[in-house]
Amino acid sequence: MFVFTNRRNGVRLLVPLFLATLMALGLPAGGAGAATRRAGASEAIFRASAWGTLAKVHGGVRSGASAPATFSCLTRAGTTYKNDVSQFHAPQNLFDTGAIVDTVHSSAAEGSLTSTATSVVHQLTMLQGMVQAETIKAVSATTRKNGVYSFSTDGSLFGHLVINGQEIGQPAQNQEIPLPGLGKVILFESGHSVHDGNATLFVNALEVRILHPNDQGIPVGTRIVVGHARSGLGRSAGPLGGRAWGSRVAVGDTLQSGPSFTQYLPCPGTNGKVINNSGMASDLPAPIVLGTITNTAVGTVGQLVSSGETSSRVTNVDLGDGQITADLIKADAKVERKNGVITFDTSGSHLGSLMIQGQGQSGSPDPNTVIDIPGLGKLTLYEVTKATHFVIVRMFHLQVLQDNPDIPLGTDVVLGYTKVSVH
Repeated sequence: MFVFTNRRNGVRLLVPLFLATLMALGLPAGGAGAATRRAGASEAIFRASAWGTLAKVHGGVRSGASAPATFSCLTRAGTTYKNDVSQFHAPQNLFDTGAIVDTVHSSAAEGSLTSTATSVVHQLTMLQGMVQAETIKAVSATTRKNGVYSFSTDGSLFGHLVINGQEIGQPAQNQEIPLPGLGKVILFESGHSVHDGNATLFVNALEVRILHPNDQGIPVGTRIVVGHARSGLGRSAGPLGGRAWGSRVAVGDTLQSGPSFTQYLPCPGTNGKVINNSGMASDLPAPIVLGTITNTAVGTVGQLVSSGETSSRVTNVDLGDGQITADLIKADAKVERKNGVITFDTSGSHLGSLMIQGQGQSGSPDPNTVIDIPGLGKLTLYEVTKATHFVIVRMFHLQVLQDNPDIPLGTDVVLGYTKVSVH
């Protein structure tokens, strides 16, 4: 389920620069509530991100951040953003989980401002059972009061954690446990930093590092993180915003899956570097089958020219046991502000070998093309929404309006979503 709650009017959700680097490793360790630093006097900006699992191999992403929840460049308290999935399966049986629930929240009370991120992962099984847990919870909170920053990991916990067949109690920070023939596990990794008026605290509840060749076929150098939470307060902002995700499936008012592998465009941009989040959606309801999903963002910010781009690629699409198939669905959105003039470009969006009930379709449809599908419902291709400061592309939007034997009535499927904005 994907929930957005806004207790004040006028809140804009933009996204953090720190999400461009999904794992923050090597920062100095910091205990709950133990560290304080003098803050600057400027208005606080809330930043937070949480996700359930991530697997990286040799600098590439094997399984992107699951159920990510995030905000940044947010100046209003009282905002909650939540994302969850009912279960998650990583490629090549690296790990399986039950429900993942990720939440970020901004709050103000008695002269203090707090940014909080929480990730909860249930029923974890990893590496053919070498690591198991009923519950893993990571909590990160950054607070500013009277010009002083403080940090807390209170609420983080491990429920019935078993490693190498031995139950582990609540671990110490940065506790390491060997994994024979594989590498090691790092538990409750945490660190904080304060720099130029920006404060942040991260928690990686559990990280596996593969250090040795092994009979499970997992490449040396693989890193798997479970339960990531990062909170922050700062004073730097920027004009850009946006996000891209691959798939979202709802039936009626109930979200069944997604948004999948969301990649955000940080408001200060990325200095021209492309950042991405990718993987294979494993929690899709039958009969919806997708291949690899790759979402990207890039942006630059200057005094005269600022530009941003988000894109989403979904491959090997099969809906309704062959009723609708496509080799590729790509949504792409660009924005540029030059000398105060804003222009948008969505022409990079296209389809590859789309077939609907055996009939081939154009790879470059007109914006907001609507196709009525007999016995199924309505399909909108290249759905474009524009406003003064943003553009949204939903490349494939299926609404099941008729009872049929393949896809439940009331199902709403969006594949290939991008949004980009500039202010």
